[in-house]
Amino acid sequence: MKKKFYMFYNIDRAKLKKMLKIAYKIDPIYNKKGEVKKFGHYLIPSGFDIETSKDDDTCAAFMYIWQFSIYDNVIFGRTWKELIQLLKMIIEVLQLASSPYKMTVLIHNTSYEWQFMRKYLVKEFQLAGFFLDAREPVTFSISANRNTDKPCIEFQDSMK
Repeated sequence: MKKKFYMFYNIDRAKLKKMLKIAYKIDPIYNKKGEVKKFGHYLIPSGFDIETSKDDDTCAAFMYIWQFSIYDNVIFGRTWKELIQLLKMIIEVLQLASSPYKMTVLIHNTSYEWQFMRKYLVKEFQLAGFFLDAREPVTFSISANRNTDKPCIEFQDSMK
């Protein structure tokens, strides 16, 4: 398959829906009352990465581009606002807020990415995670919005 590259502003819900083909799913586990005990997973090959730089004058680090891959499709964006819009579109297209499933996204070196992402994600989503140390997440998840704690997208460290 040939890789396809898209800038975020060229992505709409219809195009994203075509990209998000569920390769396989692991069903959720329910307790005796019929409540979800363990959420299921949509297995969609996907990954996420950000590129950062440092301003030597102010010693401030910043993200200048992010990329989110789904199968052979790579979506690029430049702002945190664009990333948050993409995550909300994924949640909406897969209907993750109302289903007992979540999507897993791999990140290489999650602790580094977490330090940049957390302050932007916490404004829009409920965050939860498993940490080895205060700043070293193995996995973290985001919900559909700030008012629910149901995990929708889970980011996992590919190195651990």
